[in-house]
Amino acid sequence: MLRAIVNRDEDPKTATLMKMLEPVRSRGWFNRDEFVAMGMWKSPRPKQHYLSNDPETIISVSGKALVAPTDREKLTKLIELRGVSMPTATAILTLIYPENFGVIDIHVWKLLHLYGVFNWRESGQSLSVEDCLACLEVLRRYAAVLNVTPRDMDRSLYIYHKTIQEGTLYGS
Repeated sequence: MLRAIVNRDEDPKTATLMKMLEPVRSRGWFNRDEFVAMGMWKSPRPKQHYLSNDPETIISVSGKALVAPTDREKLTKLIELRGVSMPTATAILTLIYPENFGVIDIHVWKLLHLYGVFNWRESGQSLSVEDCLACLEVLRRYAAVLNVTPRDMDRSLYIYHKTIQEGTLYGS
């Protein structure tokens, strides 16, 4: 089934944002404007929380997160920023490093749960660091088998989940 749903085509607006963020990789940190753009791409609801972060704090936290040696440390550091949940933390890493990360959110989680990959946290809400690390491992494994990126996998699962979703996303 996975091979049939793989989508390698990045949304043009997302591709533009990723291009804008390319300097972050070599610089090793992101600024407030880049942070807000990434946060708004994932979820505009916490905009005021994103904006409430001090510019120096954003640079400091992002610098530590991006050089952290493990995915756990990267995620844990990013959620120190106001407005950043686990899905937003994975989105930030995905936008900067799409070859190594995918967005882990309610869509991806619920689909993998539906197909028996995970047997806990059916709702896909309030994902923990451990949940995200487990899901990231699955995305990377599937991506390797299909010769795509984890970002390609998350986007494909997201699109597929939207086609089969019944009822409300946050319902039981």
